[in-house]
Order: sequence, then C-alpha cells, then structure tokens
Amino acid sequence: MESKFYVEFEDNFRGSLEQIYEIFSNYDGLIQHILDTDNEPSLLDIGCGRGEFLRKCSKLGFRSQGIEVNPQMALISKNYGLNIMEGDAMILLKDLPDNHFSLITAFHLIEHISFESINTLLKECKRILKSNGILILETPSIDNLSVSSRSFYIDPTHINPINPDLMVFLLKRMGFDMVKKFYINGGPLQNSDYDSVTRVFNGVAQDLMILSTKSKYSTKLLVENISWEKSLKLGLSTLDVCVQFDHDVRNKSLSQQQSISDLRRRVYELENRLLRISESPLFILFEYFNKVYFFIGSKLRKKKFNIYKYILKICRFSFAKIYKVLQNILLNNKKYIFLFLFTFNKLTIKCGYRINNSNLLKKSMKLKEDQILVDRYEKYLYNYFKNSTRSKRIFKELND
Repeated sequence: MESKFYVEFEDNFRGSLEQIYEIFSNYDGLIQHILDTDNEPSLLDIGCGRGEFLRKCSKLGFRSQGIEVNPQMALISKNYGLNIMEGDAMILLKDLPDNHFSLITAFHLIEHISFESINTLLKECKRILKSNGILILETPSIDNLSVSSRSFYIDPTHINPINPDLMVFLLKRMGFDMVKKFYINGGPLQNSDYDSVTRVFNGVAQDLMILSTKSKYSTKLLVENISWEKSLKLGLSTLDVCVQFDHDVRNKSLSQQQSISDLRRRVYELENRLLRISESPLFILFEYFNKVYFFIGSKLRKKKFNIYKYILKICRFSFAKIYKVLQNILLNNKKYIFLFLFTFNKLTIKCGYRINNSNLLKKSMKLKEDQILVDRYEKYLYNYFKNSTRSKRIFKELND
C-alpha cells in the first residue's frame, strides 16, 4: 500500500495530537513507575507511527527508540529528532541486543500482522527486555460491538481482530511471568444510563491493553507499587455492561411492581372507606338534603321573584325545624355533630344567596351610575384647566 495514503488515513481517522496525548495519558502511572525503579530507563516503540509516544517519553528522560515500516511515517518521526529504525519489525528486532529495554510498546500493531508474526514478535520482545522489563500491547477491543462489527474494518491494513484470551495464552506460553488485560478508553456512551440498550452497543471500552512482565522481579515491583493503575482510564467489557443492564432492569421492574402493589392497597383502602361512608346514616341524610335543595332551586328559578322569596322563607323555616330535631338526635353521636352542623349551615347560606342577589344588583347599578358622573366631572375639570388663561399662567410660574 502507498505509504502516503496511510499518513493521510491516520490524519483523518486517528484524531488530533491533543486527543492522542490524552489517550497516552493512560500510561502516565506506568511510565513513572519505570522511572522510579530503573536508573537507565529505555523504551522501544514498535510501529511508532509519527512518534507521539516516543516524544512523550523522551521528554521525561527515557532513552527512546522506534521501529516503523512506513517510510513517510518514519520520516515524520525523524524530523522530530527521534531514533527510528525503518523497516520490517520482525527482521529488525533480531538485530537488537538481549536485556536492553525497560519498556516495549506496540500500540495497535498486532491486528496488522499474521499469527506467525505475532509469535515472532512476542519471542523477540521477551529476549530484548530487561529482567525488570514490561511489555505493553494495545489493540482494538472486540468486546465493543461497534468496533468489532464496523470501525475495525475502516483500516484496510487490519487483518484479524485479536481475541484477548488468545493473547494471554500466547504470552504465558512464551514465558512471561504476569499477564493482565485491561479494557481502556470507554466508548462514547460509557456514562449513559445502565438500562440503555445503546450503552451495551457503544458504551463498552474501545481498546484492549495487555500488560506483561518478563520475570518475577518485575512482577514484584509492579505489585508493590499499585499506584500506576490509577492513571488507567478503565472501561467495561460487554459482559460487565450486560450484567449492569440486567441488574438495573431487574431493580426497576421490582420497584415498579412494588409501586403497583402500593397503589392497589391504597385503592382497596379507599374503596372500603367509601363503602363505610356510603352506608352511614349521616351520609344518606346529607344526600337527601342535597337532592331536596337542588330540586327546589331548579323549580324556583322559573318562578317570579316574589313567589321565589315567599317559598324560600317557607324552606328556611322547614330547615330550621329539621335542624333542631336532628340536633337532638345527634346528641348521642357526638362524632358527627360538627360535620353535620357545618354542612347544614352551608346549605342555609346558599338558600339566602339568591334573595340578596337582587339587592346587590341594584347597588352595583347605582355605583356604576355614580362612577359615570365622576368620570364626566373629571373630564370637565380637565378641559377647564387646560383652556383657562389663569391656569396656564400658574403652571408656567410653577415650572419656572
């Protein structure tokens, strides 16, 4: 493939320099660990590309070296003053001395090479690592469904997605002491709700990082200093997200069932209360008076006012008599006395409303007429002062 094409491809899809350095900040803790435990820290970045990681580590004090097969990429790295070996990594690695590097990295390399080349790579990396050396492999995570089904195949140089369990097996088979896999760089929906299906598809970690130590000595150093793990921006595997999804959906379902049970219990209690109220003598009596009141009111609206007033007096007299009778009856049931008296008083007040309505109407008409006279008089005074010579002179003196 034309080398210039891949440079343009990287520029388009990999992101800005700031975004790349943000991704590499995952390894800040590990870089600091090597600086603290190795007097002569050295780095080999296989497939170094434009040399971003080499530049980062060189500034921190590493003796850095890179391998790049793409001539255009290698030229860009060399322009930054980096030590770059240009060519096939499987051949160039054999020329490097044993026990030479503190850290070897291969970011997004193994998905570009064959299975035989991966075996060769791991074998040579173990040989050239120091006894306290660490190997880091990073590759797209097939756990992210969006990566494994779509974005992985954007790069035409990708050969096969890498299964993390296979890589762990190969590294242990090659004799590496400790092998750990980390899901890093969460997907764009990693912080969405757990019960969101889109989180399952596009919230899983986009990359897989496999860390290996050459010997028990380097493993011991890592175990004793666990602070390096804090800088890792860990993501979740598909299984982790699915477990969270199931757990959250189950909890929501139980919560909804509990809410439904509570509502049913409350409805049952209200139905029982209504049943008890509807069977009480006071409620039956109250319903009867309501019917009588609305019946009389509907009939009297059709009659003349004087007839309405006369009959209403009769109704009031009847209500007063019934009121006294019921008052004597309810003395033995003090529980309902206040409620009944309040309801009965309210009914009698409503009966008197229509009688007073006519008087109120007359008073309001009189007020309206008075208001018209006042407005007319104010208008007359305004015109007088506006056109009066004396008033103009007084206003002028006041303004001066």
